[in-house]
Amino acid sequence: MSALSQMDNFVPPKWIKHKILTIWNLRDENDLKSTIHRYSINEYEKCLQKIDEELRSSGGNFVYIIKLVYRNSVYKLPNFLIHSREDLLTCRDKLKDVKKEQFIEIWYCKNITLKETIFGRVLFSLDELFPRIVKRKMEIVWGNSARLIEQYPNLECAFASVEIDGWEKNFRIVDVIQADKSKAEIQEAVVMLLDLLIIYQRRIIDFGKFVNECGCSSLCIEFLCENDRKFTIIDWDCDNDMKVINRISRGAGTIAELFVVK
Repeated sequence: MSALSQMDNFVPPKWIKHKILTIWNLRDENDLKSTIHRYSINEYEKCLQKIDEELRSSGGNFVYIIKLVYRNSVYKLPNFLIHSREDLLTCRDKLKDVKKEQFIEIWYCKNITLKETIFGRVLFSLDELFPRIVKRKMEIVWGNSARLIEQYPNLECAFASVEIDGWEKNFRIVDVIQADKSKAEIQEAVVMLLDLLIIYQRRIIDFGKFVNECGCSSLCIEFLCENDRKFTIIDWDCDNDMKVINRISRGAGTIAELFVVK
């Protein structure tokens, strides 16, 4: 449940961006609300206190991601990766120097630190052949955050970059960091993920068409897969997120209830 204070009714575009996934049934509404914990920027100490309480009781089984949310932008949100109370103290010190008038909210989410958790993203080209003919590029990493992908090739965990022709499972591994995984394990993981993505194929196509109608030429879907094959789409990006968000916002008269802060 969100812990927002009394604010104006303005909804930050970053939250609208996440809610867009629920419009196309790419993410469950309740899962989204229970995963992203939102606070007014003026209540950042409450946010940090909540994380501190959880760190004391979690036994080091989680990593926390804190994000500062701009009022009018979704790009390059300042963020902090918290593994320990020492990290949290460092974050608190940095937040004291942040110009808080630039932001409207502070969020946190937490990820379980299991080796078998896979984070990934798959890129679709929305050219004139989409969706009849499609080429996909998928990158996956075994770790505790999708942010690890950005550290490639300087990774200590397993990683794979894969190109896929069409909507089925015709793939080739372009690059790999095996770490503690065998080639067979990595290939099996890729096959499993492609099987899970097929479940979302129609919804991704419909969303991709909408993104393309907004004047964008690519779509990236970010996901995680836990070791029980629990698959969740957690974010999306395109070459101009704000075009999509603004178009949705202009039509908010019919979907306003989706964006009401509760």
